[in-house]
Amino acid sequence: MIVPSFDDFIASERVTAAKLNKNVRDSGNFYKGRPLAFAYMAAALSVPTGTSTWTTVNLDTEKFDNDGIFTTSTPGRLTIQTPGLYHIEGQVRYASGGTTYRAGRIQINNTTDLDTQYYPLVPSNSCQVYMKGWAQLVPGDFLVVSTLHGESTAQSLQVNKDHYTYLRARWVSA
Repeated sequence: MIVPSFDDFIASERVTAAKLNKNVRDSGNFYKGRPLAFAYMAAALSVPTGTSTWTTVNLDTEKFDNDGIFTTSTPGRLTIQTPGLYHIEGQVRYASGGTTYRAGRIQINNTTDLDTQYYPLVPSNSCQVYMKGWAQLVPGDFLVVSTLHGESTAQSLQVNKDHYTYLRARWVSA
């Protein structure tokens, strides 16, 4: 999508349909349908052991996307199409069991940490690790969510619901 810009009106200028469409209709349509994508993990993922190895979550299903941000040709990431400030949220949800911690992070371009969270585990409960942040992004920037844990055996992420393990990005402003 192209972020709309507004023209100045000159005092003696005659108002035309084209100028009204550009400054009112087109801008209104953009702001009503700002870029937004929500992808989640529907297929099971086993996170290997190790306290220092991050595993990228394979986001394989789109809940909604109005700007081509998610594509199955690059699963596991959201790729920005429209420049601007984005509010980004992600979550990983582990099944119950274990005795140590669970961690999640959102990265920009696999290099810049947007948010990293470590949660202690309550042994008999599932554990949700929630991450969020704001970032100024340009077309081609991509977002990934990854996870690790402190157990001595592989651990499974919960699936089957779109709110268990996901990543979403919402355009806020230019």
